[in-house]
Amino acid sequence: MKGGSNWLRFLVRLTGPALLILVIWSLDDRAALWEAVRHASWPPLAAAIALIIPVIHLKVARWRGLLAARGFAYPLRRTYAAVLPSLYLGMLTLGRVGDALRI
Repeated sequence: MKGGSNWLRFLVRLTGPALLILVIWSLDDRAALWEAVRHASWPPLAAAIALIIPVIHLKVARWRGLLAARGFAYPLRRTYAAVLPSLYLGMLTLGRVGDALRI
């Protein structure tokens, strides 16, 4: 059963990248996307990335707190591995699919 569980985890982890590829593939003008990325102003983008890191860490700490309240002790790395893909899928999909993935 362990081998099947590993394959299932692997497939679940591929869901996010597969959705991203699907979204990019479905765009009518993919060249415009790459032009927008190429002409992006990098200082504001770097500032946004720097500012989101503490927010993500707070979400990880909250999730660890919720798990601890239910009697589960997750290491920090494993908690990040649960939260980051769920945030990604939550941004890419409608509804709260990311939360279901995290669970």
